[in-house]
Amino acid sequence: MISWRILIYKILKNPAHKDIIIPKGIVKNPLEEGFFETLGEPQGQTKDYELTLSDGRRIHVREFEDHYKVHWDKVSPRINPIDHLRFDAPHWWILILFGVGALAGYLASKNINKAFEKGLVLSLIGVVTIPWK
Repeated sequence: MISWRILIYKILKNPAHKDIIIPKGIVKNPLEEGFFETLGEPQGQTKDYELTLSDGRRIHVREFEDHYKVHWDKVSPRINPIDHLRFDAPHWWILILFGVGALAGYLASKNINKAFEKGLVLSLIGVVTIPWK
């Protein structure tokens, strides 16, 4: 069996979010190696696992029937959920800001058009807070 420690070293040499596929038969179950079950964006996986590294990054494992897809994220949501959204899931960051802006706009004015405008403004502000690379 290949050690998760060796795989993590190799995974961190890739760019963030670049998945590598690991057959299940060559590694132990992530739970046996210190990973925790977590939530992830649905992509057909049966489970998600994460291991937060000492520098705040995380290893994200998606489990499928016969393999794992593994990548690293810039910020673990266990350390900083806001920065995890900004750096690792900006599409969700923008959507959340739109929803918050729309809700605030609607509550303040009881006008659906104002709600939409406020949602757009807040989501645009969110876009400029994302360090696009």
